[in-house]
Amino acid sequence: MDLETKIALLKQIYTRHDEFFAGRKVACRKFCAACCTCNVTMTTLEGHLIVSSLGQPERKQHLPSVQQTLAGRRFQPRVTINTLAALCVAGQAVPEETSDPRWGRCPFLKQEACTIYHVRPFGCRAMMSKHDCAQTGYAAMDDFALTVNNIFLQTIEHLDQEGLSGNLSDIIQFIISTDKAATGCGDKIEPPTNGLIRNQVLKTLMIPPEHRVPAESLVRSLGLLFK
Repeated sequence: MDLETKIALLKQIYTRHDEFFAGRKVACRKFCAACCTCNVTMTTLEGHLIVSSLGQPERKQHLPSVQQTLAGRRFQPRVTINTLAALCVAGQAVPEETSDPRWGRCPFLKQEACTIYHVRPFGCRAMMSKHDCAQTGYAAMDDFALTVNNIFLQTIEHLDQEGLSGNLSDIIQFIISTDKAATGCGDKIEPPTNGLIRNQVLKTLMIPPEHRVPAESLVRSLGLLFK
């Protein structure tokens, strides 16, 4: 599957997510940026969508902020969500992950607004809270919404199974500086030494028993995208 086709499918997945949660009452709004930290993660496919949406002047404008983030502490995942699912099914230990919002803000956040909102990664789209996070210090999301977001995350990783996952800034830097990361030729990308990890094929969806029936139509509709 070439890169153009993958990008088109990624956009369809984003649209399906918007449609699924349409009408849901959330506290999230423009200029509400409590969750817009330097700890956002994504796939190389999502990174390529972002980079391809930026002209050269915009890339030069954002690159210093990205590089500033790279110079500091940020969340760099040790496993992808599909790897996590496989470990759980096998009954193996899951690596501990550490993330702290105090490490810094997202490099694409300007005056409390997202400058790449139309192409923001799924990790940002999945953040939806029933109350103001700035007041409570955490997001409130029901269990079914978490399950649905995991389904979408696993599907996106599967779509980019030849690619990598990691911190947003690491992915952006990797794509801008590495031609191969933007080819979409189907070859597996070799992970560099800056904390990026290889994506995995979706083998097991993380759906608890009580959510299997209500999630069935969504799983079926996402599966149809790959046929």
